[in-house]
Amino acid sequence: MRVLPHENEDVNECWLSDRDRFSYEGLNHIDRVIKPMIKQNGKWIEVEWDTAINYAAKSISDIKSSHGGSSIGVLAGSNSTTEELYLLQKLMREFGVNNIDSRLNQRDFSLDGKGLGAKYLGDNVTNFVASKSILLIGSMIREEQPLIASRIRQAVNKRGVELNVISVIAEDLLCKVKNQVSRDPRELAYFLAQVVKATGNIESKIDLKNVEVSKEAEQIAESLKANNGYVVLGEIAKSLPNYAEIILLAQQLVKNINGKLGVFATKANEVGADLVGAVPYKGAFNQVVAMPGLNARQMLENNLRGYVLLNTELEYDSYDSALALQALKQAASVVVMSAFINDEMKEYADVILPITPYTETAGSYVNMLGMWQKFNGATRPLGDAKPAWKVLRVIANALAADGFEYNNIEDVRLELSPLLNPEKLLSNESSNTTLTVIKPKLDGLVRFGIQGIYVTDSIVRRAESLQQSYFGMLPTLAINKKLADKLGVAPESLVKIKQQSYENDFGVTINNNIPDTVVLFAANKHTCGFAGRYDNIEIRVG
Repeated sequence: MRVLPHENEDVNECWLSDRDRFSYEGLNHIDRVIKPMIKQNGKWIEVEWDTAINYAAKSISDIKSSHGGSSIGVLAGSNSTTEELYLLQKLMREFGVNNIDSRLNQRDFSLDGKGLGAKYLGDNVTNFVASKSILLIGSMIREEQPLIASRIRQAVNKRGVELNVISVIAEDLLCKVKNQVSRDPRELAYFLAQVVKATGNIESKIDLKNVEVSKEAEQIAESLKANNGYVVLGEIAKSLPNYAEIILLAQQLVKNINGKLGVFATKANEVGADLVGAVPYKGAFNQVVAMPGLNARQMLENNLRGYVLLNTELEYDSYDSALALQALKQAASVVVMSAFINDEMKEYADVILPITPYTETAGSYVNMLGMWQKFNGATRPLGDAKPAWKVLRVIANALAADGFEYNNIEDVRLELSPLLNPEKLLSNESSNTTLTVIKPKLDGLVRFGIQGIYVTDSIVRRAESLQQSYFGMLPTLAINKKLADKLGVAPESLVKIKQQSYENDFGVTINNNIPDTVVLFAANKHTCGFAGRYDNIEIRVG
């Protein structure tokens, strides 16, 4: 087996990351679903497609008839293709369901409806790495963006680009870093506010009078001001409970330094999901919706009667695994469209429709540059699995929805033509919002719930070679030596980790690259059932 990249100088040059080279191993994993399945009397049985489609359509229809469209939540993984996400939101909105979201690992949605477009890198990769000064905020760049990490490394080593980093962990970036600051997740916004204040020219809507500027912040500000720096937000920043503060501060910072702002897209189609309306507050191509729905967090907190899941193992993908499992298990009906099945899914789902991964279907993604990239399937569908866009079309017919007479993928793409020229649909700006920054109180310990590079989606989780690699075998639990000494914890000893009502024992390792108020407790299969990835956490010894 050999996996090769498409060569594109504007995107990846000629390179392919290890993640993408070896993830194919997960495609034929034993967990692949290859027949439609329905749960009857607590037992799973395989059925024909017609039976499963009618069962799923009736489940959705019955809940709407009894409780209204607002009682149904639709959650989609942003590794889904653009065509799948577009048809999903079109079908659900046509059916009267507005609770649609693909931002599964996001906690703060307070800027919904205030953005001017889909967030993206802000420029092409070449111009990004050509910047004389770069600031990465809340990013573990080598795990989030391995190819861009390589480009940054080249830019630093060959052209002397000044690299600055503000994050939770001091990462080894294999190159010279001008300034690297690690802070408790609760302090990231406050430290960024220090950098903003150090650059001067503060707008009246952002109140920083109580912010004290540190020497470290002054040094980062100096690097950015002297070089019209490029500021980029990573996956950690996007997952924080105060993400909105970071966005607003980053916007102000780039104005002060006459620089550029970018946002990394960790999942393959985050930009495409936003552009085609897989969010609750707008339709496809920034269309205004009359009745915005609930965001991903609200859907789970409200314990809706029914859920429709596309291309996600929500218990692994959501910000709060415990909340996701609780909501799904109490629902009257959960319809799952997935290429994979796991034990948790068998408990909460009622019908599982086997869909193909991207390798077995034609589709497209919109990358973080805003570029619409189409592709064809590399192999035939496994078993009876079908492309999700076809499944959605048939469900639409079963629900008697209008406007779903598609014969092939090109019929769907005709409706996606605005993606050919997405410039007017992309923006990292948000409308004016007031913000007062105060120094946070660090009460108790906080979780650093990083999702490692080889657990980010259903395919790579099942690629055995990746799981046996260095990044695949990183410890689940780590604290620094100062905290370990304070707690009386010896390296490799067992401690009890607790979040809310869920607790379990884990072996602890020492990592002095994280602050002493932080517990690195990764989001993976071993921590499924624990609460929020950047929420409070307890360590109990003995």
